[in-house]
Amino acid sequence: MNVGDCVRLAGSGGIEKSSCGGTGATYKVVEKAPANSPCPSDADHTYNDTLQGAAQAALCMDIDWVVGGCMELIPGSPKRLDCAAHGTPNGVRVVEIKQGTVDVNSCAASDSGIVYGQRHFIVCVARL
Repeated sequence: MNVGDCVRLAGSGGIEKSSCGGTGATYKVVEKAPANSPCPSDADHTYNDTLQGAAQAALCMDIDWVVGGCMELIPGSPKRLDCAAHGTPNGVRVVEIKQGTVDVNSCAASDSGIVYGQRHFIVCVARL
């Protein structure tokens, strides 16, 4: 996997490449770190890529956020939602993504924001 690739978690504990923004994609690779190295503290998920049992790299991933798209934010297992699914527990619509800020008050058209403090950006969301 490369930076920018989108993936879905496979049932066997692995990952599979998926089309970004597609129904199967849940995470996007945002950084590759050397084997057993830490990812940014605000990354949503870390996957240690192995080859024949030996660690090759750490894939640092964020949720595959798509402006206008909806996600159910289940810890460790987010999934894409149909935006018509009102009343879904933990369901959100992505209103905008703001770079260079950690101030959730800058999310004017939404009711909350998800802060990525180390990398200085916010995903502004509205609850479904």
